[in-house]
Amino acid sequence: MTRQEEAQTPLDFDSWCQLSTQGRLTEKGSALLRAAWEMSSRQENEAIAGRAIANILAALHADAEALSAGMLYPSLQSGEYSLSDVEAQVGAGVAALLAGAQKMDSVNKLQSNTRAQADKLRGMLLAMAKDVRVVLIKLAERVYVLRNSKTLEPGAAKAIAKDSMDIYAPLANRLGIAYIKWELEDLAFRILQPKAYAEIAASLDVRRDDREKFIQKMIAALQTALREANVEGDISGRAKHIFSIWRKMQRKNLPYSEIFDVHALRILVKDVTSCYAALGCVHTLWQHIPKEFDDYIATPKENGYRSLHTAVVGPESGAVEIQIRTHEMHEESELGVAAHWQYKEGGAKQSGETGQKQKVQWLRHLLDWQKNLTEEDDVEALKELQSQAFDDYIYALTPKGEIIDLPQGATPIDFAYHIHSDVGNRCRGAKVKGSIVPLTYALQTGDKVDIMTTKEGGPSRDWLSPHLGYIKTARARAKIHQWFRKQDYKKNIIEGREIVERELSRLALPALDFEKLAPKMNVKTGNDVLAGLGRGDIRFGHVLTAANVLLPEAKPPLQRPKAPRHPGKRTDIVIQGVGNLLTHIADCCKPVPGDTIIGYVTQGKGVSIHQKACPNLLHLMAHHDERILEVAWQASTAQTYPLDIVVYAYDRQGLLNDITRVLANEKVNVTGANTQNQADGIAKMILTLEVNSLAALERVLGGVLQLPNIFEAKRYISGQENQKHG
Repeated sequence: MTRQEEAQTPLDFDSWCQLSTQGRLTEKGSALLRAAWEMSSRQENEAIAGRAIANILAALHADAEALSAGMLYPSLQSGEYSLSDVEAQVGAGVAALLAGAQKMDSVNKLQSNTRAQADKLRGMLLAMAKDVRVVLIKLAERVYVLRNSKTLEPGAAKAIAKDSMDIYAPLANRLGIAYIKWELEDLAFRILQPKAYAEIAASLDVRRDDREKFIQKMIAALQTALREANVEGDISGRAKHIFSIWRKMQRKNLPYSEIFDVHALRILVKDVTSCYAALGCVHTLWQHIPKEFDDYIATPKENGYRSLHTAVVGPESGAVEIQIRTHEMHEESELGVAAHWQYKEGGAKQSGETGQKQKVQWLRHLLDWQKNLTEEDDVEALKELQSQAFDDYIYALTPKGEIIDLPQGATPIDFAYHIHSDVGNRCRGAKVKGSIVPLTYALQTGDKVDIMTTKEGGPSRDWLSPHLGYIKTARARAKIHQWFRKQDYKKNIIEGREIVERELSRLALPALDFEKLAPKMNVKTGNDVLAGLGRGDIRFGHVLTAANVLLPEAKPPLQRPKAPRHPGKRTDIVIQGVGNLLTHIADCCKPVPGDTIIGYVTQGKGVSIHQKACPNLLHLMAHHDERILEVAWQASTAQTYPLDIVVYAYDRQGLLNDITRVLANEKVNVTGANTQNQADGIAKMILTLEVNSLAALERVLGGVLQLPNIFEAKRYISGQENQKHG
C-alpha cells in the first residue's frame, strides 16, 4: 500500500477499527486502541504511518496493546511524544512495547557485514525484545518503510533494504511469518537489484491472461478429481515471489524458463489424510517432475513449516508447482508458529532439550494471544511465558560495536576471554556503558563493555572459585587453568624429573631420552613430558609404553632360523646377522621386555642376554668386547620372564600373605622367596616373579607399596642394591 493509499484510510476510528480488526477486540481493547488513535492523530504524517503499521499488525491478529504501540511508534520516533507521555495517556503496557522497540532501534546502527554478524544481530534483536510483539512491531514498521522507499534518499534506501534482507526477513522466517518474509524480500530486492527485479517482473507479466486461463483450467480439473475422490478442498492459484524466483535461478544456475514453480496452485484440505489423498489426485491427473517432490509434513522445516510440495507437467506442457496442506498448516505458515529459533546457525545445541521444548511451546502460545488476552488470568500466563523466552544467551557489544554472544549470567571476565586470552589474563576491571562495574557483574543484552587491562600480570586464582561468581563460561575457566599451568611449568618439570628418577630406580632402568619420547607422547619437547608427569597429566606407565616402542628393532636374520635343536633355545629374542643360536636370560639382571638388552657370547652356553646397564655386563665388555652382540625382543612375544624384586617393610604378622595376594590379583607367579629379619624390626624380602613386561612389573610394585608397613619395593639386581634402609 502506497503512502497515498494509506492517506485514504477512513479517519473515523470506528470504521477503521472494524475494517482492520474485524471486530476481534474486546471492549477494553477497543478503548485502549481509541486512546492511541486520538494521541497519534495530532500529526498527519505520523498518523498515516502509524495506521499503516497498525494495519500490518492487524493482519497478524495482534492484540490491542501491539496495535496501539504500532500506531504510536512513528510519533515516538519523531520526538512528538516521550515514553512517559505514552504511559500517562495510553498505558504502561503500550509504553513497555515502545521501549522495547527503541532498544531494537539501537541495533540498526550495528554493521552486519558478515553472515555470522547478521546471525548474532538477529539473536540480539530477539534477546532485547523479550516480548515477541516488539519484534512484530519492528517487522511491520520495516515493511511500511520499504513500501514507501521512494521518499528516501537512495543511499538510505539501500542501507534499509540490506538490513531488511540480512536481518528482518530471516527473522520473520524464524518466526514462521511467511507473508512478511516474502514482502520484505521482494521490496528489498527491488531496491538492491532493480534490473534483475524488473526482468523477472516483466517475465511474469508476459501473457498474464493466458497464464490465468491456464491456472483456471487446472483448478477446474482438480476440483472434479477431488470431488470424485470425496476430498474436500479449496484450490487457489498464485505466482511465486520475485526474490524466490531469482534465488532459485542463482542457486540452481537455471534460466527463468526452467523454474518449475513460477506458476503454482495451493490446495487446502481438512486433515493430513486428505493431504495425501489430494496428492494422489494430482499425480493421477498430470505427470510429476522427478526430484521436485518434498514432504514437509513428515519432515517439517526448521521453523515448523509443514506442507506437501510437488511439481507437475500440466496442460499445454506447462510446469506448475502444487502445494497441499491443511487449513491449520496454512494459517501457521502465513501468521507464524513454532519458529524454532536457534542463536547459532547449523543447529548447534544451546541449552538442552528441555529449554528448546519450552521455546517451541512458548511460540505456539503466541498464535492465540488475541484469545488469551480476553481474561486477566490469561494475561498473567502470557507474561510468564514471555519472561521465559530467549533466556539462554545475552548479546554484549565491544567498544567497536562487535557483538559477543555469551551464556546468561556471563561476567566481564568471560567477555574478556571471549575476545582474546591475553585480554582475559590482563583484565583488571571493566566499564559498562561508561561506568565501572564489579568483575562479578552479570552482563545484560545491549551492554557496551570496555575491558580495562594492565601491561603485565595474570589472572587471580580467586576467579576459579565457583562461589565467588567471577566466571560463568567453560572457555574462560579453561584459559585461566592454562595460564596457571604455564606459570607452574618449571616447578612441574622439577617434580616430573623426581618422579622419573624414583621410578627408574625402582624398576632398575637406565636413563630415558625424553626428547625422543616427546613425539610419542603428543607433546613438543622432553621438558613437556616431565611437566606433564609433574602435574599429573601423564602417567609413568604411559612413558614406559612409549619407551618400549622406541626400543631398537633388530634386523631380520641373514637366513631363516630352523627349529631349535636345543631345549633351552628362546624364540622371543632376535640376534642381528646370526641364525639359530642358543640364548638364555642372565641370572644377574634378569631382563624382561621393555628393558634395553645386549647379548654376550659365553663358552658352551650360547648367548647370555643382559640388561644394557647390568654391572656384570659392563665388566665383561671391558675385557671381551668382541663377544658382544646386538639383540632385540621379538615384537609378538607372549612369554613370561623371571626377575627379582626386593621389599622392605616394618615386620608384622601376615605381611608375606598380603604381598602374595597382590601378586595373585595381578596374575603374577612367585617362583622363589627369601626373607630376612634385619635390625630394628625391618623385614627384607627378595621375591622371584614371572612377568611379561615392565608395565606388569610397575603395577606389581605399585600394588605392593600400597600395603601397610611397606616403605620400599623395587626391582632387585645384584650389585646395584643400596644396603642402607630404615
